[in-house]
Amino acid sequence: DKARRLLVATNICENMEGVVCVASPIFNHEGKAIAALSISGPAVRMEQGLETIKKEVKRVALRLSILLGYRPEKIDEATAATVNVSNT
Repeated sequence: DKARRLLVATNICENMEGVVCVASPIFNHEGKAIAALSISGPAVRMEQGLETIKKEVKRVALRLSILLGYRPEKIDEATAATVNVSNT
C-alpha cells in the first residue's frame, strides 16, 4: 500500500475529530520494522505544514533506523545528506 511504499502514513481526523497524525517506521539492523515515530496535533495546525511534517518525521525515523544499524540499499542523495549518511 501507499504508506509502505512511501514509508510515511497520515491519519487525518480518522480516529479522532480534529486530530492529524503522521508516522514513519523505524527499522533494525535486519531491516525489520521494530517501532514507529509519530506526531499528532490539532488538524488546524498540522494541515498547514503537513508535507513538511511528513518529510521531517520520515527523515528522523530513517536517522534513528540508521543509528540502530539499518542500512538502506539505496537512498537518494538529498535524503542521505539530511540524515548524515553516505550512499556508499
